[in-house]
Amino acid sequence: MAMPGGAGPVPSLTGVGTVLADNPRLDVRLVPTTLQPWRVVVDSTLRSPLSARIFQPPGRATLVVAGAGADCIAEARDRGIEVMTLPGQDGLVDLPALIDGLAGQHVNELHVEAGARINGRLVELGLIDEMIVYLAPILIGHGLAMFDLPSIDRLDSASRFTLIEQGRCGPDMILRLRSQVNPNLIPEKHCRTP
Repeated sequence: MAMPGGAGPVPSLTGVGTVLADNPRLDVRLVPTTLQPWRVVVDSTLRSPLSARIFQPPGRATLVVAGAGADCIAEARDRGIEVMTLPGQDGLVDLPALIDGLAGQHVNELHVEAGARINGRLVELGLIDEMIVYLAPILIGHGLAMFDLPSIDRLDSASRFTLIEQGRCGPDMILRLRSQVNPNLIPEKHCRTP
């Protein structure tokens, strides 16, 4: 998928947990192309190995940190990895500032392929407009959570989504969901209307 205006492929965002667990590329491999997605890794303390596949050419790679040693940042930059420093509360990356920074670079769509912590934080902050969820018809036991969200006391406090499209990919089901903005849950600066 390309961004409007021929700006290139839609960027992909993931977190350090996914990099450490899966060592993904998050690139296009199954069809011939010269365009690769801009890969953005949220890693508050720069725990990602700089040799990870996600940082390897071709394509643009960016590490987003809250704080890291100058030597580590210099080494990343020497390897051709861009580094953004966006400290937020509790030593974590300031995700709203990241989204604003990407928008300032003409990014109006971002694919997130991350774990429960990043996904949950993006939902909590009201930074998810749409979700595409793939459901496989298999039972694997406990598995991994899709979102790490705080418990709620009342259902009217829940993050809600509207099903806008459904389809299939082989035996799997694909659900396209749009966020229902709850102004009681989202900081005013980042409210979005569907």
